[in-house]
Amino acid sequence: MRPALLRPAPWLAALATLALSAAAFATEAPESPVEGTWELGRAGLIGKRLMIQKVRLVVREGVVTGKSEDGWTYTGHAAAERGIWVLSLFGDGPNKRGDSGHLAFAGQLAGDVITGTVVGQQGYSGPFSMKRVAEGPQDADAEVLAAWRALPSSSNSCQGFDYFPNGGLRAFFCHAQSVMPFEKLARLAGTRIFVSGPHRAGQVNFNSESEFGHYDLGFVKWLGQHGIPGQGDPILKAALQPIYDRNMKNLARVYLAVALRLWSDPDYFSAQARAYTNYRNLRPDFARFAGLDENLWVPAHAFWVRRKLDGTADAFLDVLRTLMNTYDPGAASAVAPPPRTDRPPMIVDPVRPKLQLPNQPMGKPAPTCRDVLVEMGHHASYIGRCKGVDNACAVALLKAGHSPSLLSRCKPGLAPQCAVTLLAKGHHPSLLSRCRGVDDDCAVKLLERGDHPAQLSHCKK
Repeated sequence: MRPALLRPAPWLAALATLALSAAAFATEAPESPVEGTWELGRAGLIGKRLMIQKVRLVVREGVVTGKSEDGWTYTGHAAAERGIWVLSLFGDGPNKRGDSGHLAFAGQLAGDVITGTVVGQQGYSGPFSMKRVAEGPQDADAEVLAAWRALPSSSNSCQGFDYFPNGGLRAFFCHAQSVMPFEKLARLAGTRIFVSGPHRAGQVNFNSESEFGHYDLGFVKWLGQHGIPGQGDPILKAALQPIYDRNMKNLARVYLAVALRLWSDPDYFSAQARAYTNYRNLRPDFARFAGLDENLWVPAHAFWVRRKLDGTADAFLDVLRTLMNTYDPGAASAVAPPPRTDRPPMIVDPVRPKLQLPNQPMGKPAPTCRDVLVEMGHHASYIGRCKGVDNACAVALLKAGHSPSLLSRCKPGLAPQCAVTLLAKGHHPSLLSRCRGVDDDCAVKLLERGDHPAQLSHCKK
């Protein structure tokens, strides 16, 4: 690399050494402020023979790649600490004649602009400036795909018990944020995520009692276009299907079922909206009486009420349908969407879809205790034992091969998914009483990892 005939600055040798060692700490803070796409200007850089012209540098987890308009390629490492930005860069010319060399940058990071000094490997120096630029669609698609692939090994970014992947939308968000932070997501989308609400500086506030986040409609539409990899690509879709099945399928089905329930019944929606706006806890009767998980179904009601209030309900439903049409088409098409209307919120022609347990395909009625008794050939005299028991527990008990005489173990008041999981794991119905008074998501997680039901006392509410 041909250095400029600039005055050497010996003190910059130490600066170059610091920048060339940036890789040593770049990996410690992969989401440092230097992450993203930057455009390096041409003014005053390393001499007349090497006028770098609009180099676009992409920084991912501290690793830098880039290419200039005149054919140079660049690789290196970058990091920021306490407002100081450092970068080590190796440039390789296009003519194969040995035009290559190292550059070291150090500068002040102020928002989306970096200004400072660049040093060549011979010690010559000059000023530089670069600015952050919007990610292109291909950059966004690649980042979203990487986040999907990282989801199974994600970590909980929130405080509290980790229910993922069996919990609700909050549990999903807390893991998704560890692989795609909100600040990065907004940068990829090129728009803000929220137009108003309690969320500040990339941090989501779950504890506000007076306001909620109002989504930007442009962001929601972008999410439908770029947040669902695999659309129209059967090979990629097949590769991502296990990730969807494990981490998103039940959640998506629940949120679609609740949306259709609210869309189809204006009186029901009005009751839920009144409960929400009065800051009372939503407790839909169907969830309580059907033995469904209130930690999953109740927040789904609140989500859709909020989306109707902020004007993004239809857009989010489109995103959800796109997701399910790609990865769960049978469930997505089981119930036709309610007709759109310009009348007041949720006033639509009545369509009353049947709501199913999360693990069941939508459109197919949930089996009853009586159905399973008959199906498995038990004597009709046992049908009376199905009265007054939890249906989901009773069905799981019978399908596990236990005698109908044990149906009395499925008394109401058990945590429903705890009971179903306990039986599915091969435990005896005599242990079902341990599912009483426990947090359902906690119990399911404990049982699924192989712990004995005796440990369920740790999940007491």
